[in-house]
Amino acid sequence: MSESRRAKATPLPSLSALIPNLFQTLRPTFDGDAPLIMAGSIFIMNDVHIMPMLTYPRPGGLVGPRPVLQGAFGGLALLRKIAESTPKDYYNLLWSQSRNCVVKIGTCKFEDSLDVLLRQFETTKFGNARVYRPGGFILVSLEDVVELLRKRSLEAGMSASEVGSPMVSISPKASIKEAIDKMLTRNIRRLFIDGQGPAFVSDRSIISFMFSGERIYSVRNDPEHWIDARVSDTKYAEAPTVAAGEPLGGAARMIGIQPDACLLTDDGRVVSRWDMVMKPWKAGVLVAGAAGPSHR
Repeated sequence: MSESRRAKATPLPSLSALIPNLFQTLRPTFDGDAPLIMAGSIFIMNDVHIMPMLTYPRPGGLVGPRPVLQGAFGGLALLRKIAESTPKDYYNLLWSQSRNCVVKIGTCKFEDSLDVLLRQFETTKFGNARVYRPGGFILVSLEDVVELLRKRSLEAGMSASEVGSPMVSISPKASIKEAIDKMLTRNIRRLFIDGQGPAFVSDRSIISFMFSGERIYSVRNDPEHWIDARVSDTKYAEAPTVAAGEPLGGAARMIGIQPDACLLTDDGRVVSRWDMVMKPWKAGVLVAGAAGPSHR
């Protein structure tokens, strides 16, 4: 979609109007100076893909059209750091500062239009950002926007198949290292398991496996084999099946609330939260719904 088409779309309401209770939701932050082994453990205990870092570095003023970027601890950044490390370095990696696995997320103000937030998502390629108001900030995510589709505060004139992405698969016999490399190469977060229909392994399920008590305990005596395992050793999730022609509002009500949740259309396409929100927005068909602003 061209910039002109997005510019011609009707501006969306402000975040404060659409999600007035956003700042009442507690979400984790993390100290970038703390060790990675601690960050990974906290990460898997919270239903988030990103944890803003309190010590890396503080953002500047919200001035001009360019986004102010803020450091955050993220799953794909963690997997990339592991992929770049050799097995003999795993022990030191786990005890290194968590800021070594930083990603950059955007920022916006609570009174900004939802368009401003989605533009941050598009720029950083992450569906998370920090929202500021006097007195503090909060993390906002694509799940918050999908909730607006569920409640009909937003509407998107496209079907599930129209926004879906191709399915990428992997053998259950593949190594964890092979799965990580495939995710990073393809820049995706889910790999569907060969011959197992809607079952998939995600970046989050791999991290949950690697930071489980059993795997972390093994690092004490055998750190070089920390990730020596197969995809089949991880816990799979399953994508609910949705009709290809299902409107996105209905699809939003079918997708789960787990961080790695997605849908699988009956014509074999994967629908993530990113697909549900960003593709209609870029096409200029994401609009305020008949239900109006949220009053959660």
